Amino acid sequence: MTIFTTILAVLLTCATPDATDVARVLYAEARGESVAGQVAVAFVIKNRVDSRVTWWGTDYATVTEKAWQFHKAPADAVTPDLCAVAEAVLSGEAVDPTHGATHFHALGVVVRWGLTEVGRIGNHVFLR
Repeated sequence: MTIFTTILAVLLTCATPDATDVARVLYAEARGESVAGQVAVAFVIKNRVDSRVTWWGTDYATVTEKAWQFHKAPADAVTPDLCAVAEAVLSGEAVDPTHGATHFHALGVVVRWGLTEVGRIGNHVFLR
């Protein structure tokens, strides 16, 4: 890493490490979605952190790093807009449009997870 990329990564991180973790997932999983779609994906992560199911992890770092669950972009991919979405969700400023969803997948993907669909936002289906 050059000094320029190190400085850039520091400048583009969010206010908290938790928000940066969420923003990195938003970049990888929902960067082409509307703000509403990005908020919904961020709430899936928050809902997992807040759940009693520790298999997913117990905090934002472990939930976003759990194998086979989310794609996570490098820290230098984080943008101020994604930080704003992540920070709004984590602070409680945003309202959960997913009604407690703990899973999502892209439209057109067939899954057999035994979960209930709770909504569709943008190109994603949300389940719990």
